[in-house]
Amino acid sequence: MQRPAGRLDGFRAVLTGLSLTDHSLDHGLDHGLVLARISSLQAEINGLTLALGGSEAWLTEWMAIEHAKGSVLYAAAKISKTRNETLDNPPSGTRSRSAIMDRFNNWASTFLTRLDDYEASSRQPSTVAPWIADADAFPEDRQR
Repeated sequence: MQRPAGRLDGFRAVLTGLSLTDHSLDHGLDHGLVLARISSLQAEINGLTLALGGSEAWLTEWMAIEHAKGSVLYAAAKISKTRNETLDNPPSGTRSRSAIMDRFNNWASTFLTRLDDYEASSRQPSTVAPWIADADAFPEDRQR
């Protein structure tokens, strides 16, 4: 069975440098790249699940929740951009979208940091339990 350390490199490749800007939300090439990188996280999760053969299910559970969180933040920023462009881009829309993009960028950075934290840990459920709790709280978060 492959240890997660090597498999986590794929996640690192996806998350390193992943950031959301107004430009990346446009309908150009950058838009497709950000979306493709977010989508590729699911393939990485699926691959890791197979590689781990059912062990460390807590790790892939946390990753799946994080993937959903990043997807929602991306969609919220994209909807904000599209909606506000049709409404002559009021200043409140720009501020709101900026806050969403900041949260997305923080999400990607935190996800990456926690991968390193997990590798350096004992790789037990207790390592990811607070991260799962944090991610599970996201749907009730009024800031999104």
